[in-house]
Amino acid sequence: MFSPDHLSTLIVFFVMPFVLISCASSETVTVTDLNQLTVSVEEPNSESENYSLQLSGFSGSDTEEYTVAMSRLNNHKWDDILSIEEIETSQERSILAEIKNDPHSYNRVLWALGSEHFQNHATDYEKPTVSVTDRDKMPQLIGGLQALMDEVRYPDGLNGIEGKVTVEFIVTRFGEVKEPTVTHSLRYEADREVIRAVNLMKFSPGVLDGLPVEVKYTLPVFFRSP
Repeated sequence: MFSPDHLSTLIVFFVMPFVLISCASSETVTVTDLNQLTVSVEEPNSESENYSLQLSGFSGSDTEEYTVAMSRLNNHKWDDILSIEEIETSQERSILAEIKNDPHSYNRVLWALGSEHFQNHATDYEKPTVSVTDRDKMPQLIGGLQALMDEVRYPDGLNGIEGKVTVEFIVTRFGEVKEPTVTHSLRYEADREVIRAVNLMKFSPGVLDGLPVEVKYTLPVFFRSP
């Protein structure tokens, strides 16, 4: 059987804070590979509409920026992008991407294109009204502890051994688990089971000063013999 103790958390390490603002207008952005691009965003006005993101301002008809932008969109590892359209006129060449009506999806695509795109065009996840009391939040496990309890199994290889495994990981600004590491081991079988279960968990992201951030999270998991 599995019984978790209260969560132990270590606040936070975050690399790049970004000002999250809604933006539906075009502006020139500067990033390492896409520094010539202009980003235009149309936000959905209803649940039946999606985000529309257009990249333009390429320096020529066949440029490195265009190749890089298309590669990042086509190789985006999540299913956030519904369609990608190449638009070419006598005046310019541009890329139009339709993105799911989900701020998580929208922000992930912006992040994939480059940090400046994200900084200048990112939207808050639920458009909250920021106040003094809700600007800082730790990540929350979606489904609560029960979600983890329902996933963890007592491994046959433990042969009646009981004890604790402590796992440390990062909750990303999108609420995903990254780089789980066992910091207090019980046995290999238990350690492996904890890593497997934690990798399946989803969180609401941590917030610092109103911005989603990466948070280092420590979780003790106790194994009891059935």
